[in-house]
Amino acid sequence: DDEEIELGTDPEKADTDNDGVSDGQELIDSSDPLDPGSVLLTLPSSICTEWNGFLGTESNPGMYNILENLNNSGSTLSATASLYDNSGELQSSLGFSVASGAQQDLLVHDMGGFLPDTIGQVCVNHSGNAGDLDGRMVLYQPSLTPGAASDEFQFAYAMPYGAGLPGDQYVPFNTANPSLNTADYGNLVANWIQITNRTGNTQNGTLRFYGMSGELLGSTALSIPASARSDVSGHQWGPWQVGLVAWEPVDQSAMFTLRNVRYFYDNPGSVASFITAFQLTGAKGSGQELIAALDTSTGSSIVEMMNVSSASITVAIAIYNQSGILVSQTSRDIGPKASYHLITDSILDGQKGTVKLASNVNGSLLAVVMQYGRDDAGSLQYLFGHHAAEPLGVVFRSSYNTFLSQGCRLTVANASPTSQLVTFSLTRWDGTVVASGITRTIAGNGLLDENLCMYETTNQYGVVTVQGTNPNSLYGFVRRIGKNNQYHFPTALRQ
Repeated sequence: DDEEIELGTDPEKADTDNDGVSDGQELIDSSDPLDPGSVLLTLPSSICTEWNGFLGTESNPGMYNILENLNNSGSTLSATASLYDNSGELQSSLGFSVASGAQQDLLVHDMGGFLPDTIGQVCVNHSGNAGDLDGRMVLYQPSLTPGAASDEFQFAYAMPYGAGLPGDQYVPFNTANPSLNTADYGNLVANWIQITNRTGNTQNGTLRFYGMSGELLGSTALSIPASARSDVSGHQWGPWQVGLVAWEPVDQSAMFTLRNVRYFYDNPGSVASFITAFQLTGAKGSGQELIAALDTSTGSSIVEMMNVSSASITVAIAIYNQSGILVSQTSRDIGPKASYHLITDSILDGQKGTVKLASNVNGSLLAVVMQYGRDDAGSLQYLFGHHAAEPLGVVFRSSYNTFLSQGCRLTVANASPTSQLVTFSLTRWDGTVVASGITRTIAGNGLLDENLCMYETTNQYGVVTVQGTNPNSLYGFVRRIGKNNQYHFPTALRQ
């Protein structure tokens, strides 16, 4: 109790800040047990993500649902993937194994019970310990163009595995059309807010929408059955709306996954035809220093900051170029539930770099970097978003994939003010080590951007492992790039 008093944690609660990780474990992880946004999550041995059978037509089967499974352990894992419908009823199961340090992908759209115009969850139970298996669902929407090749798509995005989060969580929404071509302004930008109940009981809560100034646009009370998902339109508030979505469950210990899946139509919404799409997973606000990567070399890079708290905050903002040189330093006051968007294009002026953000209040700041690619006419070509995050962890993994004419780039930001050596390796799906011991030096506050797929042949996939000199100092992802820039999406480096 004396130690709890000294730390300021609650002796009556194992998890003072209700972020899903005990206070004791947070001390081991170097996260803040008083800040719900400061956390290093470990996946349990039973993990789930969502599948989606919508967007099919008579000539198009709909989205390919590819479940990517990464083995973080030192031995082969045996696992079972179980597909459930949206009422939580088991439809089919599939056994598989994953070699140590490798990856195994499953075609969920071929599993029994995967039906058009339906949704559900796929859950994996494995033989290892907590944290031994990671992964994601990747959804690819085939091109509608007659005669299109098998590697041509309208969009692709990834939804990472997760056990959900307890308590309130948040995600931004945005119905503005980011095209610079006025001919596109009538096209629909749909925001589907997905709330998945990760518990075995019906749960109740309220979904609230806030505008850019923090004003309450409206709210929806939800009752979500066990293991089911509810989808609520974020575009119900009309076009050109920007703001914050809050999910507030009645039972603050119940686990939920919150996402915003944003679809950019190439028409007003009458036809299920798209320019691109992406998803963001819900999170909690933080008071720690957060870092993210920026890239204005081929498009726009916008830092979206949201104050999820009920009081005004001040956010310190520092932007560095790829070499770690400070190019901008400022601060911004953000009101309760309000948002602020910082366009970094003129600041970095065609360069890559990093941004560091720090709120003066714990549990308050949610930040996302949005990347926009446009064609010569100014129309949107691709976009994706990634959360700014506190750099926690030692050894990180993500995936690469050269199937479907895809490219991939490794992005690693150094949160340390001094340079450090980063080592990475690639292991193919069958356990073959493709490359190992590749070292790069990243400047303090700088950025590594490396063509990862150059180390692999075509039609392969696998795991990239990254480790720096200093613990709790790296942040990054692998950017997967579709043929002719049809899509870009990130798969986060996670411990």
